Amino acid sequence: MVPCPIVPKARVLLLLLATITLSLTGAPLTAGAQSPDAASSANDLQRALNAYVDKGHTRGAVAWRLNADGSEEEAQVGIDQRSADARFDAGSITKVFTSILLADAVLGEKLTLETPIVELLPPGCELAPEVGAITLQELSTHTSGLPRLAPGGPGLWRAFLQPSDPYQGSTRDELFEALCPLEAADLKTRGSVAYSNFGVALLGRLLETVDLSTIDPSLSPDASYEARIAARVLEPLGLSASDFEAEHTHTVPGHRTNHTGADPWHLDAYNPAGGLRTTLPDLVAFARNALAADFPPLALSLKPHHLDDEGNPHVGLGWFFRTLRSDDSTDVDVTEVMEKNETIIWHNGRTGGYYAFLAIAPETGRAVVLLTDTSHGSAFAMDLLREPSPEPPPLDSSIFFMLVGLLFPWLAPHTLHRLHRRLTLKPEDEPGVEREASLLKRFTASLNRQHPAGRLDALSAGLEATFLLILSHQLGAWQSLPVAIWYAALLLTAGLAVRTLPAVVRAPWFGREGLKGRAITVINGVVALGLVVWVVG
Repeated sequence: MVPCPIVPKARVLLLLLATITLSLTGAPLTAGAQSPDAASSANDLQRALNAYVDKGHTRGAVAWRLNADGSEEEAQVGIDQRSADARFDAGSITKVFTSILLADAVLGEKLTLETPIVELLPPGCELAPEVGAITLQELSTHTSGLPRLAPGGPGLWRAFLQPSDPYQGSTRDELFEALCPLEAADLKTRGSVAYSNFGVALLGRLLETVDLSTIDPSLSPDASYEARIAARVLEPLGLSASDFEAEHTHTVPGHRTNHTGADPWHLDAYNPAGGLRTTLPDLVAFARNALAADFPPLALSLKPHHLDDEGNPHVGLGWFFRTLRSDDSTDVDVTEVMEKNETIIWHNGRTGGYYAFLAIAPETGRAVVLLTDTSHGSAFAMDLLREPSPEPPPLDSSIFFMLVGLLFPWLAPHTLHRLHRRLTLKPEDEPGVEREASLLKRFTASLNRQHPAGRLDALSAGLEATFLLILSHQLGAWQSLPVAIWYAALLLTAGLAVRTLPAVVRAPWFGREGLKGRAITVINGVVALGLVVWVVG
Protein backbone atom coordinates (compact mmCIF):
# COMPACT_ATOMS: atom_id res chain seq x y z
CA MET A 1 0.00 0.00 0.00
CA VAL A 2 1.34 3.44 -0.93
CA PRO A 3 1.33 5.83 2.03
CA CYS A 4 -0.66 9.01 1.66
CA PRO A 5 1.74 11.97 1.22
CA ILE A 6 0.24 14.37 3.79
CA VAL A 7 2.28 17.52 4.30
CA PRO A 8 3.09 18.53 7.89
CA LYS A 9 0.66 21.47 8.02
CA ALA A 10 -2.18 19.32 6.73
CA ARG A 11 -1.34 16.66 9.31
CA VAL A 12 -1.58 19.21 12.12
CA LEU A 13 -4.85 20.50 10.67
CA LEU A 14 -6.34 17.01 10.60
CA LEU A 15 -5.29 16.41 14.19
CA LEU A 16 -6.94 19.65 15.31
CA LEU A 17 -10.12 18.79 13.41
CA ALA A 18 -10.21 15.36 15.04
CA THR A 19 -9.81 16.94 18.47
CA ILE A 20 -12.63 19.40 17.81
CA THR A 21 -14.84 16.50 16.75
CA LEU A 22 -14.04 14.64 19.97
CA SER A 23 -14.74 17.81 21.96
CA LEU A 24 -18.18 18.17 20.41
CA THR A 25 -19.19 14.53 20.56
CA GLY A 26 -17.23 13.20 23.52
CA ALA A 27 -18.32 12.80 27.10
CA PRO A 28 -16.40 12.88 30.37
CA LEU A 29 -14.98 9.54 31.38
CA THR A 30 -16.42 8.00 34.50
CA ALA A 31 -15.45 4.80 36.22
CA GLY A 32 -17.69 1.97 37.11
CA ALA A 33 -21.09 3.45 36.24
CA GLN A 34 -23.81 0.83 35.86
CA SER A 35 -26.18 0.50 32.94
CA PRO A 36 -29.74 1.90 33.28
CA ASP A 37 -31.10 -1.64 33.56
CA ALA A 38 -28.71 -2.48 36.40
CA ALA A 39 -29.41 0.80 38.15
CA SER A 40 -33.17 0.34 37.98
CA SER A 41 -32.94 -3.02 39.72
CA ALA A 42 -30.59 -1.77 42.43
CA ASN A 43 -31.71 -0.34 45.78
CA ASP A 44 -32.55 3.34 46.05
CA LEU A 45 -29.14 4.24 47.47
CA GLN A 46 -27.37 2.39 44.65
CA ARG A 47 -29.51 4.20 42.08
CA ALA A 48 -28.65 7.58 43.60
CA LEU A 49 -24.93 6.75 43.80
CA ASN A 50 -24.87 5.58 40.18
CA ALA A 51 -26.45 8.87 39.10
CA TYR A 52 -23.92 10.81 41.18
CA VAL A 53 -21.05 9.11 39.36
CA ASP A 54 -22.73 9.32 35.94
CA LYS A 55 -23.04 13.09 36.31
CA GLY A 56 -19.31 13.44 36.97
CA HIS A 57 -19.37 14.43 40.65
CA THR A 58 -16.94 11.66 41.55
CA ARG A 59 -15.18 8.74 39.91
CA GLY A 60 -16.10 6.23 42.58
CA ALA A 61 -17.87 6.00 45.93
CA VAL A 62 -19.20 3.73 48.65
CA ALA A 63 -22.21 4.55 50.82
CA TRP A 64 -24.44 3.18 53.54
CA ARG A 65 -27.81 4.26 54.84
CA LEU A 66 -29.95 3.27 57.83
CA ASN A 67 -33.61 4.01 57.12
CA ALA A 68 -36.35 5.01 59.54
CA ASP A 69 -37.90 1.51 59.41
CA GLY A 70 -34.59 -0.06 60.46
CA SER A 71 -33.71 -1.36 57.00
CA GLU A 72 -30.20 -0.80 55.65
CA GLU A 73 -28.83 -0.12 52.19
CA GLU A 74 -25.25 -0.24 50.96
CA ALA A 75 -23.95 0.89 47.60
CA GLN A 76 -20.67 0.86 45.72
CA VAL A 77 -19.69 2.17 42.29
CA GLY A 78 -16.34 2.75 40.60
CA ILE A 79 -14.23 1.25 43.42
CA ASP A 80 -12.10 -1.75 42.39
CA GLN A 81 -11.99 -3.48 45.78
CA ARG A 82 -14.43 -4.64 48.41
CA SER A 83 -16.09 -1.80 50.28
CA ALA A 84 -15.17 -3.58 53.52
CA ASP A 85 -11.47 -3.14 52.76
CA ALA A 86 -11.29 0.13 50.80
CA ARG A 87 -9.60 2.95 52.73
CA PHE A 88 -10.41 6.62 52.24
CA ASP A 89 -9.40 9.90 53.86
CA ALA A 90 -11.89 10.88 56.55
CA GLY A 91 -10.67 14.46 56.22
CA SER A 92 -12.28 16.89 58.64
CA ILE A 93 -14.47 14.19 60.19
CA THR A 94 -11.25 13.68 62.19
CA LYS A 95 -12.22 16.84 64.09
CA VAL A 96 -15.09 14.93 65.67
CA PHE A 97 -12.69 12.28 66.98
CA THR A 98 -10.39 14.99 68.35
CA SER A 99 -13.35 16.49 70.20
CA ILE A 100 -14.29 13.07 71.60
CA LEU A 101 -10.74 12.84 72.97
CA LEU A 102 -11.34 16.23 74.62
CA ALA A 103 -14.62 14.95 76.09
CA ASP A 104 -12.82 11.86 77.39
CA ALA A 105 -10.28 14.02 79.23
CA VAL A 106 -13.10 16.17 80.65
CA LEU A 107 -15.01 13.12 81.93
CA GLY A 108 -11.73 11.81 83.38
CA GLU A 109 -11.47 15.11 85.27
CA LYS A 110 -8.10 15.91 83.72
CA LEU A 111 -9.38 19.31 82.56
CA THR A 112 -12.63 21.14 81.77
CA LEU A 113 -14.18 22.56 78.63
CA GLU A 114 -13.42 26.00 80.04
CA THR A 115 -9.71 25.30 80.54
CA PRO A 116 -7.80 28.17 78.85
CA ILE A 117 -5.12 27.22 76.37
CA VAL A 118 -2.45 29.14 78.29
CA GLU A 119 -2.59 26.46 81.01
CA LEU A 120 -1.61 23.72 78.55
CA LEU A 121 0.92 25.47 76.33
CA PRO A 122 4.56 24.54 76.93
CA PRO A 123 6.90 27.34 78.05
CA GLY A 124 7.59 29.84 75.31
CA CYS A 125 6.41 33.27 74.34
CA GLU A 126 4.05 35.31 76.47
CA LEU A 127 0.59 35.30 74.91
CA ALA A 128 -1.71 38.27 74.79
CA PRO A 129 -4.25 37.81 77.63
CA GLU A 130 -7.17 37.52 75.23
CA VAL A 131 -5.39 34.84 73.20
CA GLY A 132 -4.32 32.86 76.26
CA ALA A 133 -7.90 32.93 77.54
CA ILE A 134 -9.24 30.97 74.55
CA THR A 135 -10.88 27.85 75.93
CA LEU A 136 -10.70 24.26 74.73
CA GLN A 137 -14.43 24.33 74.05
CA GLU A 138 -13.95 27.34 71.76
CA LEU A 139 -11.31 25.43 69.81
CA SER A 140 -13.67 22.48 69.42
CA THR A 141 -16.70 24.58 68.40
CA HIS A 142 -14.81 26.89 66.02
CA THR A 143 -15.70 29.94 68.12
CA SER A 144 -12.17 30.88 69.21
CA GLY A 145 -11.69 33.58 66.58
CA LEU A 146 -8.52 31.88 65.33
CA PRO A 147 -7.99 31.92 61.53
CA ARG A 148 -8.57 28.91 59.31
CA LEU A 149 -4.83 28.15 59.10
CA ALA A 150 -1.89 29.14 61.27
CA PRO A 151 -1.04 32.72 60.30
CA GLY A 152 2.29 33.51 58.65
CA GLY A 153 5.39 31.44 59.25
CA PRO A 154 6.38 28.31 57.35
CA GLY A 155 2.78 27.13 56.95
CA LEU A 156 2.03 29.92 54.50
CA TRP A 157 5.06 29.14 52.35
CA ARG A 158 4.42 25.41 52.55
CA ALA A 159 0.91 25.74 51.14
CA PHE A 160 2.31 27.79 48.23
CA LEU A 161 5.40 25.70 47.49
CA GLN A 162 3.82 22.23 47.79
CA PRO A 163 0.13 22.62 46.84
CA SER A 164 -0.30 18.90 46.25
CA ASP A 165 0.55 18.14 49.91
CA PRO A 166 0.14 21.47 51.75
CA TYR A 167 0.49 20.25 55.34
CA GLN A 168 3.43 17.88 54.98
CA GLY A 169 6.28 18.90 57.24
CA SER A 170 4.17 20.93 59.68
CA THR A 171 5.22 20.66 63.33
CA ARG A 172 3.60 21.03 66.73
CA ASP A 173 5.99 23.85 67.69
CA GLU A 174 4.96 25.66 64.53
CA LEU A 175 1.33 25.65 65.72
CA PHE A 176 2.25 26.90 69.18
CA GLU A 177 4.53 29.63 67.84
CA ALA A 178 1.80 30.89 65.51
CA LEU A 179 -0.10 32.06 68.61
CA CYS A 180 2.71 34.32 69.79
CA PRO A 181 2.14 37.40 67.59
CA LEU A 182 -1.66 37.32 67.85
CA GLU A 183 -3.49 40.13 69.62
CA ALA A 184 -7.10 40.63 70.71
CA ALA A 185 -7.79 42.44 67.44
CA ASP A 186 -6.91 39.27 65.53
CA LEU A 187 -9.81 37.39 67.17
CA LYS A 188 -12.55 39.38 65.43
CA THR A 189 -14.90 36.39 65.03
CA ARG A 190 -14.55 35.11 68.58
CA GLY A 191 -17.90 33.98 69.94
CA SER A 192 -19.33 33.17 66.51
CA VAL A 193 -18.64 30.12 64.36
CA ALA A 194 -15.67 30.59 62.01
CA TYR A 195 -14.27 27.28 60.78
CA SER A 196 -10.64 26.79 61.81
CA ASN A 197 -8.35 23.90 60.93
CA PHE A 198 -5.69 25.68 62.96
CA GLY A 199 -7.90 25.74 66.07
CA VAL A 200 -8.69 22.01 66.05
CA ALA A 201 -5.11 21.03 65.16
CA LEU A 202 -4.01 23.16 68.13
CA LEU A 203 -6.60 21.43 70.33
CA GLY A 204 -5.27 17.99 69.44
CA ARG A 205 -1.69 18.97 70.12
CA LEU A 206 -2.59 20.66 73.41
CA LEU A 207 -4.26 17.42 74.53
CA GLU A 208 -0.86 15.74 74.08
CA THR A 209 0.34 17.73 77.11
CA VAL A 210 -2.31 16.17 79.38
CA ASP A 211 -1.16 13.13 81.39
CA LEU A 212 -3.73 10.38 80.76
CA SER A 213 -1.63 7.59 82.24
CA THR A 214 -3.58 7.75 85.51
CA ILE A 215 -6.81 6.80 83.72
CA ASP A 216 -5.19 4.62 81.05
CA PRO A 217 -1.93 2.90 82.09
CA SER A 218 -1.32 1.83 78.48
CA LEU A 219 -0.54 5.45 77.63
CA SER A 220 2.70 7.10 78.65
CA PRO A 221 2.44 10.67 79.99
CA ASP A 222 3.94 11.99 76.75
CA ALA A 223 1.94 9.75 74.37
CA SER A 224 1.28 11.25 70.96
CA TYR A 225 -2.12 12.51 69.85
CA GLU A 226 -2.34 9.60 67.40
CA ALA A 227 -1.69 7.05 70.17
CA ARG A 228 -4.28 8.71 72.43
CA ILE A 229 -6.95 8.66 69.72
CA ALA A 230 -6.29 4.98 69.07
CA ALA A 231 -6.41 3.96 72.74
CA ARG A 232 -9.18 6.26 74.04
CA VAL A 233 -11.49 6.63 71.02
CA LEU A 234 -10.95 4.21 68.14
CA GLU A 235 -10.45 1.01 70.15
CA PRO A 236 -13.39 1.55 72.56
CA LEU A 237 -15.66 2.21 69.58
CA GLY A 238 -14.43 -0.86 67.71
CA LEU A 239 -12.95 1.05 64.77
CA SER A 240 -10.10 -1.34 64.07
CA ALA A 241 -9.38 -0.29 60.46
CA SER A 242 -8.97 3.45 61.14
CA ASP A 243 -5.59 5.08 61.71
CA PHE A 244 -3.35 7.88 60.46
CA GLU A 245 -1.20 5.88 58.02
CA ALA A 246 -1.22 7.45 54.54
CA GLU A 247 0.35 4.46 52.77
CA HIS A 248 -1.68 1.24 52.88
CA THR A 249 -2.31 -1.59 50.45
CA HIS A 250 -6.06 -0.96 50.53
CA THR A 251 -5.90 2.82 50.07
CA VAL A 252 -8.23 3.77 47.23
CA PRO A 253 -6.46 5.99 44.65
CA GLY A 254 -7.64 9.57 45.10
CA HIS A 255 -8.56 12.16 42.49
CA ARG A 256 -8.75 15.92 42.24
CA THR A 257 -12.07 17.60 41.53
CA ASN A 258 -11.38 17.24 37.80
CA HIS A 259 -10.85 13.45 38.17
CA THR A 260 -7.06 13.52 37.67
CA GLY A 261 -4.96 11.49 40.11
CA ALA A 262 -4.06 12.88 43.55
CA ASP A 263 -1.84 11.34 46.20
CA PRO A 264 -2.96 11.20 49.85
CA TRP A 265 -2.06 14.20 51.97
CA HIS A 266 0.31 13.94 54.93
CA LEU A 267 -1.27 16.16 57.59
CA ASP A 268 1.53 15.78 60.20
CA ALA A 269 0.91 18.45 62.88
CA TYR A 270 -2.58 18.97 61.43
CA ASN A 271 -3.57 15.32 61.93
CA PRO A 272 -6.11 16.31 64.62
CA ALA A 273 -7.89 18.43 62.01
CA GLY A 274 -8.06 15.95 59.15
CA GLY A 275 -5.49 13.14 59.08
CA LEU A 276 -7.61 10.06 59.87
CA ARG A 277 -7.93 7.25 57.28
CA THR A 278 -10.93 4.99 57.55
CA THR A 279 -13.25 2.49 55.86
CA LEU A 280 -16.98 2.27 55.26
CA PRO A 281 -17.52 -0.43 57.95
CA ASP A 282 -15.67 1.70 60.52
CA LEU A 283 -17.72 4.83 59.81
CA VAL A 284 -20.90 2.71 59.81
CA ALA A 285 -19.93 1.42 63.25
CA PHE A 286 -19.22 4.99 64.34
CA ALA A 287 -22.65 6.15 63.10
CA ARG A 288 -24.32 3.32 65.05
CA ASN A 289 -22.39 4.31 68.19
CA ALA A 290 -23.46 7.93 67.68
CA LEU A 291 -27.12 6.92 67.43
CA ALA A 292 -26.83 4.75 70.53
CA ALA A 293 -24.89 7.48 72.40
CA ASP A 294 -23.83 4.93 75.04
CA PHE A 295 -20.11 5.80 74.95
CA PRO A 296 -19.95 8.73 77.41
CA PRO A 297 -17.30 10.84 75.61
CA LEU A 298 -19.19 10.47 72.31
CA ALA A 299 -22.48 11.30 74.04
CA LEU A 300 -20.97 14.50 75.48
CA SER A 301 -19.69 15.53 72.06
CA LEU A 302 -23.18 15.14 70.56
CA LYS A 303 -24.76 17.68 72.93
CA PRO A 304 -25.18 21.26 71.63
CA HIS A 305 -22.36 23.46 72.90
CA HIS A 306 -23.06 26.55 70.82
CA LEU A 307 -26.39 27.99 69.70
CA ASP A 308 -27.13 30.10 66.63
CA ASP A 309 -28.68 33.58 66.75
CA GLU A 310 -32.17 32.10 67.02
CA GLY A 311 -31.26 29.85 69.94
CA ASN A 312 -31.14 26.65 67.91
CA PRO A 313 -28.34 24.06 68.28
CA HIS A 314 -25.49 24.94 65.94
CA VAL A 315 -22.31 23.14 67.01
CA GLY A 316 -21.52 20.31 69.37
CA LEU A 317 -18.00 19.27 70.26
CA GLY A 318 -16.76 18.83 66.71
CA TRP A 319 -20.24 18.13 65.27
CA PHE A 320 -22.51 20.48 63.35
CA PHE A 321 -26.28 20.66 63.72
CA ARG A 322 -28.76 21.32 60.93
CA THR A 323 -32.52 21.33 60.73
CA LEU A 324 -33.74 19.24 57.82
CA ARG A 325 -37.13 20.71 57.01
CA SER A 326 -40.05 18.69 55.73
CA ASP A 327 -40.84 21.41 53.19
CA ASP A 328 -37.32 21.42 51.69
CA SER A 329 -38.56 19.04 48.99
CA THR A 330 -41.59 19.08 46.73
CA ASP A 331 -41.56 15.29 46.55
CA VAL A 332 -44.78 13.99 48.18
CA ASP A 333 -43.14 10.75 49.30
CA VAL A 334 -40.38 12.68 51.07
CA THR A 335 -42.77 14.95 52.98
CA GLU A 336 -44.85 11.94 54.02
CA VAL A 337 -41.77 10.32 55.56
CA MET A 338 -40.80 13.59 57.28
CA GLU A 339 -43.92 14.86 59.01
CA LYS A 340 -41.97 17.52 60.90
CA ASN A 341 -38.65 19.30 60.86
CA GLU A 342 -35.78 17.11 62.03
CA THR A 343 -32.43 17.83 63.63
CA ILE A 344 -29.44 16.34 61.82
CA ILE A 345 -26.01 16.01 63.43
CA TRP A 346 -23.28 15.78 60.84
CA HIS A 347 -19.75 16.44 59.65
CA ASN A 348 -17.94 16.12 56.35
CA GLY A 349 -14.34 16.03 55.23
CA ARG A 350 -12.41 16.86 52.10
CA THR A 351 -8.74 16.43 51.26
CA GLY A 352 -6.80 16.69 48.01
CA GLY A 353 -8.24 13.44 46.61
CA TYR A 354 -11.19 12.38 48.78
CA TYR A 355 -14.53 13.43 50.25
CA ALA A 356 -16.30 11.96 53.28
CA PHE A 357 -19.68 12.60 54.90
CA LEU A 358 -21.47 11.25 57.96
CA ALA A 359 -24.84 12.29 59.37
CA ILE A 360 -27.26 10.94 61.94
CA ALA A 361 -30.89 11.79 62.67
CA PRO A 362 -31.37 10.75 66.31
CA GLU A 363 -35.13 11.46 66.36
CA THR A 364 -35.89 8.86 63.68
CA GLY A 365 -32.84 6.64 64.06
CA ARG A 366 -31.61 7.31 60.52
CA ALA A 367 -28.00 7.66 59.39
CA VAL A 368 -25.93 7.93 56.23
CA VAL A 369 -22.23 7.54 55.37
CA LEU A 370 -20.64 8.53 52.06
CA LEU A 371 -16.98 8.04 51.07
CA THR A 372 -15.70 9.07 47.63
CA ASP A 373 -12.39 8.91 45.80
CA THR A 374 -12.69 12.47 44.46
CA SER A 375 -12.15 15.84 46.15
CA HIS A 376 -15.66 17.10 45.51
CA GLY A 377 -18.70 17.36 47.72
CA SER A 378 -22.20 18.77 47.40
CA ALA A 379 -25.57 18.96 49.14
CA PHE A 380 -26.29 15.57 47.60
CA ALA A 381 -24.61 13.90 50.59
CA MET A 382 -27.20 15.34 52.98
CA ASP A 383 -29.98 14.50 50.51
CA LEU A 384 -29.10 10.82 50.85
CA LEU A 385 -30.92 10.87 54.18
CA ARG A 386 -34.19 11.30 52.32
CA GLU A 387 -36.26 8.37 51.08
CA PRO A 388 -36.32 8.10 48.14
CA SER A 389 -33.08 9.92 47.41
CA PRO A 390 -33.52 12.97 45.16
CA GLU A 391 -31.78 13.06 41.79
CA PRO A 392 -28.24 14.47 42.11
CA PRO A 393 -27.89 17.98 40.66
CA PRO A 394 -26.03 18.54 37.36
CA LEU A 395 -22.32 19.10 37.74
CA ASP A 396 -21.63 22.84 37.72
CA SER A 397 -18.12 23.34 36.35
CA SER A 398 -16.51 26.76 36.57
CA ILE A 399 -16.21 28.63 33.28
CA PHE A 400 -12.63 29.50 34.19
CA PHE A 401 -11.58 25.86 34.57
CA MET A 402 -13.48 24.95 31.40
CA LEU A 403 -11.43 27.56 29.53
CA VAL A 404 -8.24 26.25 31.13
CA GLY A 405 -9.03 22.79 29.77
CA LEU A 406 -9.97 24.07 26.33
CA LEU A 407 -7.11 26.53 25.78
CA PHE A 408 -4.12 25.89 28.05
CA PRO A 409 -3.10 22.47 26.63
CA TRP A 410 -2.54 24.05 23.21
CA LEU A 411 -0.05 26.55 24.59
CA ALA A 412 2.42 23.66 25.02
CA PRO A 413 2.69 22.71 21.31
CA HIS A 414 2.61 26.42 20.44
CA THR A 415 5.71 26.90 22.61
CA LEU A 416 7.62 24.21 20.69
CA HIS A 417 6.38 25.55 17.36
CA ARG A 418 7.87 28.96 18.22
CA LEU A 419 11.07 27.25 19.35
CA HIS A 420 11.46 25.51 15.98
CA ARG A 421 11.15 28.87 14.22
CA ARG A 422 13.69 30.50 16.55
CA LEU A 423 16.23 27.71 16.03
CA THR A 424 16.42 28.67 12.35
CA LEU A 425 17.08 32.36 13.07
CA LYS A 426 20.48 34.02 13.03
CA PRO A 427 21.45 37.02 15.15
CA GLU A 428 21.32 39.24 12.05
CA ASP A 429 17.71 38.16 11.48
CA GLU A 430 16.48 39.94 14.61
CA PRO A 431 14.13 42.78 13.60
CA GLY A 432 15.13 46.20 14.85
CA VAL A 433 12.95 49.00 16.12
CA GLU A 434 13.68 52.62 15.41
CA ARG A 435 14.57 54.70 18.43
CA GLU A 436 12.06 57.32 17.36
CA ALA A 437 9.18 54.83 17.44
CA SER A 438 6.41 55.35 19.98
CA LEU A 439 6.49 53.52 23.29
CA LEU A 440 3.44 51.45 22.29
CA LYS A 441 5.03 50.46 19.00
CA ARG A 442 8.27 49.49 20.67
CA PHE A 443 6.40 47.45 23.31
CA THR A 444 4.36 45.64 20.64
CA ALA A 445 7.49 44.93 18.65
CA SER A 446 9.21 43.48 21.72
CA LEU A 447 6.31 41.08 22.22
CA ASN A 448 6.39 39.90 18.62
CA ARG A 449 10.16 39.71 18.32
CA GLN A 450 11.62 36.23 18.05
CA HIS A 451 15.21 35.92 19.20
CA PRO A 452 17.51 33.17 17.91
CA ALA A 453 17.45 30.09 20.13
CA GLY A 454 20.13 27.70 21.33
CA ARG A 455 20.15 24.46 23.26
CA LEU A 456 19.49 26.17 26.59
CA ASP A 457 16.53 27.98 25.05
CA ALA A 458 15.25 24.60 23.85
CA LEU A 459 15.56 23.25 27.37
CA SER A 460 13.60 26.23 28.71
CA ALA A 461 10.92 25.76 26.05
CA GLY A 462 10.63 22.07 26.91
CA LEU A 463 10.21 22.89 30.58
CA GLU A 464 7.65 25.56 29.74
CA ALA A 465 5.65 23.11 27.64
CA THR A 466 5.85 20.54 30.45
CA PHE A 467 4.60 23.11 32.94
CA LEU A 468 1.66 24.07 30.72
CA LEU A 469 0.66 20.44 30.18
CA ILE A 470 0.84 19.57 33.87
CA LEU A 471 -0.99 22.74 34.91
CA SER A 472 -3.79 22.23 32.40
CA HIS A 473 -4.06 18.57 33.45
CA GLN A 474 -4.43 19.55 37.10
CA LEU A 475 -6.78 22.52 36.63
CA GLY A 476 -8.81 21.76 33.52
CA ALA A 477 -12.45 20.77 34.08
CA TRP A 478 -11.93 17.21 32.85
CA GLN A 479 -14.91 16.01 34.85
CA SER A 480 -16.98 17.85 32.20
CA LEU A 481 -14.69 18.08 29.18
CA PRO A 482 -13.43 15.11 27.12
CA VAL A 483 -9.92 14.38 28.30
CA ALA A 484 -9.06 13.59 24.65
CA ILE A 485 -8.38 17.32 24.27
CA TRP A 486 -5.46 17.09 26.65
CA TYR A 487 -4.08 13.88 25.14
CA ALA A 488 -4.28 15.37 21.64
CA ALA A 489 -2.25 18.37 22.84
CA LEU A 490 0.23 16.00 24.48
CA LEU A 491 0.68 13.99 21.26
CA LEU A 492 1.06 17.14 19.21
CA THR A 493 3.66 18.46 21.66
CA ALA A 494 5.58 15.18 21.51
CA GLY A 495 5.48 15.24 17.71
CA LEU A 496 6.80 18.78 17.59
CA ALA A 497 9.55 17.85 20.06
CA VAL A 498 10.71 15.03 17.77
CA ARG A 499 10.55 17.35 14.79
CA THR A 500 12.61 20.01 16.60
CA LEU A 501 15.28 17.69 18.03
CA PRO A 502 17.66 17.70 14.99
CA ALA A 503 17.68 21.51 14.99
CA VAL A 504 18.45 21.52 18.71
CA VAL A 505 21.43 19.20 18.21
CA ARG A 506 22.86 21.51 15.54
CA ALA A 507 22.27 24.70 17.54
CA PRO A 508 24.86 26.41 19.79
CA TRP A 509 24.32 26.47 23.54
CA PHE A 510 23.26 30.11 23.46
CA GLY A 511 21.15 31.64 20.72
CA ARG A 512 21.46 35.21 21.93
CA GLU A 513 24.75 37.01 21.76
CA GLY A 514 26.36 39.06 24.50
CA LEU A 515 26.36 38.80 28.28
CA LYS A 516 22.85 40.26 28.61
CA GLY A 517 21.37 37.81 26.12
CA ARG A 518 23.00 34.83 27.81
CA ALA A 519 21.86 36.02 31.25
CA ILE A 520 18.28 36.24 29.99
CA THR A 521 18.54 32.70 28.62
CA VAL A 522 19.77 31.33 31.97
CA ILE A 523 17.10 33.23 33.92
CA ASN A 524 14.38 31.88 31.63
CA GLY A 525 15.62 28.35 32.21
CA VAL A 526 15.72 28.73 35.99
CA VAL A 527 12.20 30.20 36.06
CA ALA A 528 10.86 27.39 33.83
CA LEU A 529 12.49 24.74 36.03
CA GLY A 530 11.07 26.38 39.14
CA LEU A 531 7.57 26.38 37.66
CA VAL A 532 7.78 22.67 36.85
CA VAL A 533 9.02 21.82 40.35
CA TRP A 534 6.25 23.95 41.86
CA VAL A 535 3.41 22.48 39.80
CA VAL A 536 4.57 18.93 40.50
CA GLY A 537 4.34 19.90 44.18
